[in-house]
Amino acid sequence: MPWTHSKKTPNPNTSLIPGIDDGTLGCLQFFFASLPLLANMVYVTSWDDFVEKSVQLFRADPESTRYTMKYRHCDGKLVLKVTDNRECLKFKTDQAQDAKKMEKLNNIFFTLMSRGPEADITEVTGKEQMEVQPAKKGRGRKQ
Repeated sequence: MPWTHSKKTPNPNTSLIPGIDDGTLGCLQFFFASLPLLANMVYVTSWDDFVEKSVQLFRADPESTRYTMKYRHCDGKLVLKVTDNRECLKFKTDQAQDAKKMEKLNNIFFTLMSRGPEADITEVTGKEQMEVQPAKKGRGRKQ
């Protein structure tokens, strides 16, 4: 027996979407209501403003703040993003000299994450001084 499509008229009292019953619609409403609100995405044009706002964002909620970077070689663009799911800050650049600035921002976030959100970041620089370890004297390979 071939499959036939029954022509049912949707009941206007049950669902606003044809083919979806009340149970499914209720599940969909619950699912979409439980999703977090989308963060307001802001491209910051000034590097100093981006660093200042990023540090403020991290200090306000260190548990949920994330810092990501994305480099697209085909475009030659670097995008840095700091978000806490409520606010999203982005900085986009195609300048090679901004790599040093990015290194300094990485060190700032490393300091804040390791020493705590109230750590003093005034002495953080782009290239930390490496402690020189004395060379070990010995002969041959270690076993």
